[in-house]
Amino acid sequence: MNNLENLKSYIDDNMNNIMVTNEMKESIQFKIKNKKHNHLKWVAAIILPIFIFSSLAFNEQISYAAQKILSYLPGTNKIFQTYGENKVYGLLGSVEMSHNESYIKVNTAYNEDNTVTLTMEGNVKIEKEIDKYITVVDEENNKADIISSDIMISNSINNNDYQWSARCTYEFLKETNKFKIIYDNVNIPIIMSELPGIPLETYNYISVQNINTDIAVVTNYVEDRLEVNLLSQSYDKEKSISFPLNDVYLQDSNGNKFYSRDNNHENTLYFDRKLENGIRLVIPYVSITDNDVHSKMTIGKYDSLPLDFSLGDKELVINNVEWIEYNEKFNYRTPENKNHIIEEAAQKIKLTISEGIVNSDKLKLQNISAVVDKEQLNEYIKEGVKVIWDDPYADINSQDSRDENIEIVLSNIKNTQEEVNLIFYAPVYTTVDSVIIPLRP
Repeated sequence: MNNLENLKSYIDDNMNNIMVTNEMKESIQFKIKNKKHNHLKWVAAIILPIFIFSSLAFNEQISYAAQKILSYLPGTNKIFQTYGENKVYGLLGSVEMSHNESYIKVNTAYNEDNTVTLTMEGNVKIEKEIDKYITVVDEENNKADIISSDIMISNSINNNDYQWSARCTYEFLKETNKFKIIYDNVNIPIIMSELPGIPLETYNYISVQNINTDIAVVTNYVEDRLEVNLLSQSYDKEKSISFPLNDVYLQDSNGNKFYSRDNNHENTLYFDRKLENGIRLVIPYVSITDNDVHSKMTIGKYDSLPLDFSLGDKELVINNVEWIEYNEKFNYRTPENKNHIIEEAAQKIKLTISEGIVNSDKLKLQNISAVVDKEQLNEYIKEGVKVIWDDPYADINSQDSRDENIEIVLSNIKNTQEEVNLIFYAPVYTTVDSVIIPLRP
């Protein structure tokens, strides 16, 4: 394939084999989301230009040295890049197997070399060790190894509202686009299609070095609105990328800013604005969550402050710890529809945390997740049902911060505890500098 004419011929010969559905479901990491419509106009793969830039300020020179193919699977907000003969496969739709009122549904699936990532949901019996219930095999019935899994289970297995959602990654002996999911005696066949590429004239692309991430902006017109899809690809597989959608704006050559009229919270923005020469998309900051690090520590009521700890490769400091006594009081209704009023003394702790040293990679700590050892939490049993109280104000008290310090509030602690065992995990960092992406008209 030496020129664009040969490429066009190749595209024409292969596009008929590609099926694209209009209604897809977004990846359900930790929660189930509604279906979305795919507004992108798919065409075959074209050589990807890379914008050259330095320290997030870059020009519009184009390099054709790296001939990448850029693809996109609706529902993942993820960039897929291939070189040469490498292929990317994805599930262009959802697959469901059901019997009576029981079901398992596969919402998304895509491969990266010989690994396949799945997002699933269902109401058949599943526990945290999902590999004890679900097996994945290739076409030759070779079992795939599960290498990571996140699962969220709502309610007890005996509850009519029992449901779970999961995101799992499996490793196969070789690259595959066909496999089976086995639950009990039920086989669910999965066939992934080769993903088509995104047309050159509809996307703009940069690579942000200090977060080791590629960002692509795919543009399209939907009726009279400019649709902007933000896609990302982190080269650290355990890190996830997100954008402050309400703060992202277009800026014209005169410096005028235009914010989106609305967004669908799935990295798609809509503007009352047409593309023109000199217009660019400005992302004030990019958030990076490191899902693969955690740190354990014990904090006592009378510990001297500050307290230092490490989380991944970052040094953090707990500057202040406030112990607060309060009463937990709430109504609980059992599955038999019996109402109980529960009230008991409890404690919460408020932590103020900052970075120990100034980051040289221009990243700023925004948030940290934390949990208390469950043995140190209040627990209630009513008619054989276990209940744990959830602080309705925890989300208000513990918020993402762009300030120097962040605050974390952990509640439901037994009032007899004078120390707690904590696990810190999933720190969120943000870029200090804006990401600016020129858009082609």
